[in-house]
Parts: sequence; structure tokens; C-alpha cells
Amino acid sequence: MWLSMATGSRIVQMPRSIVRVLCASRPLVGKPDSHAYTTEAKGDNTGELKDLREAFGYCAAQVRRYDYEGYLCTLQLPTHLRPAAFAIRAFNVETVQAVESTNEASIAKMRLLFWRDAVKGIYQGKPPQQPVAQALSKVVEVARPTKRWFDRIVDTRSEDLDRTAPPPNLAAVEAYAE
Repeated sequence: MWLSMATGSRIVQMPRSIVRVLCASRPLVGKPDSHAYTTEAKGDNTGELKDLREAFGYCAAQVRRYDYEGYLCTLQLPTHLRPAAFAIRAFNVETVQAVESTNEASIAKMRLLFWRDAVKGIYQGKPPQQPVAQALSKVVEVARPTKRWFDRIVDTRSEDLDRTAPPPNLAAVEAYAE
């Protein structure tokens, strides 16, 4: 089941399970001594905290730049949920940009392969050094959304590359939306 929000000329969908997990999770951004910031690493981790703040800031900036309606909708969420929502929306923006920023299908496929590998690395605790991946890693650590939803986003973007015509009927539109 998906939670749909109309944003301009398109509908942005977020799985209800992710929304429920986000609503039940503890804050991702807060005071530096917040439990959400702490890691198992010993010693001074102020550099890590700064990097995490920068990663979430990058996510918010990407969403604001490329999905302004989504940005405005995310601002309506409670403050403690915004970082996770921005990270998820930024992941969506990045996968869209991977496809739309080039006319070469092979380049788009390579970029989507990066995101497929990034999701795998995030769930193995080894995210790549990319701000959206770093922020998503924290979301996964704290909120524990299932990997399946992120894989489905990448899979759908890959399928979009092969589509040359709009869906022929309503059943095909419904299957695409699912």
C-alpha cells in the first residue's frame, strides 16, 4: 500500500510501511548528544556528526532543487521526521536524475547500478561516500525500513529506460503504479 501525494504534474508515492516506520522512529537530527547521533565508535566523533548533518542538509537541498513540491510537503511533517523523509525523497531524486540527466541508456543503467550497489552497501553497513547514501544509511540504522522498497525504486527506474510508449490500458497503468 502506498501513500500518494500530488506534486505538480506527477504523483509521488511513498510506501505506507516506510511512513509508519518513520513515524515510529526516534529523531535522526537533534542535539549532538542525541542517541540518534551516537554510534558504536569510541572516541571523538564530532567529525562524523558534522558529516551526517551535511549529508542530511545535502538531501534537503536536492529535494528543494529538484522536487520543490515534495520539499514543501516534507516541511509539513513533524520536525523529527523531516531528515528521514528528505533522505528518502533525495534517493528518489537521485534515481530520477540518473535516468533523466542523460540520453544514453547505458550511462543511465550504470548510474542506477551505482544506486543498486549503494542500497546493498547501506544494508550491509558499508554505504558509499555519497551524501544521500550516508543519510539513508542513518535512516536504515534508526528506522529499519525494508530494503525491498529501495530496490523497487531502482528496478522501476530501470524498467522506465526500456519503456518506449505509454501504458496501453488502465490495467497497465495500475501495474506500473504498484
